[in-house]
Amino acid sequence: MRPRSIMLFERIYGFNILLGIASGAWAWMHWTAMLPPGMPPQVATMMPIIMASSLIGGTIINLLLLFFIARKGAEIAKWIFIVLFVVGVVGVLRGFAGSAVQLPAVTRVFAIVQIVIQAACAWLLFRPDTVPWFRGEPVPPNLRDTFS
Repeated sequence: MRPRSIMLFERIYGFNILLGIASGAWAWMHWTAMLPPGMPPQVATMMPIIMASSLIGGTIINLLLLFFIARKGAEIAKWIFIVLFVVGVVGVLRGFAGSAVQLPAVTRVFAIVQIVIQAACAWLLFRPDTVPWFRGEPVPPNLRDTFS
């Protein structure tokens, strides 16, 4: 039986993936507004391909992480999730500090919400009831109801 922390992680992270797809779709519709002034035409031509590839690739990676963490209890997937979360936080902070691409307010809001959700997911992965899950052991009865 999966621990409650993992089941909650699965639901929250699944919502986060859907939010990422929505954010990517919104960015897709407004990609021309994100181009810095003086962008070479070749880059502007390739931007939709880059964005589509990023959205598809990111979604696949997130779905694989969700599967291997929530269904298989793979500890390596947990640590990959943590590393990608830290990289994402650094990227968001750099984006807010100033970069060549100025993100619209809606995209920034999506980014902040996703970082908060991912922080909650990271916290769930280190709850006491997840330790046996990632070791491949059954969850002891005293840890089954962590949130009750």
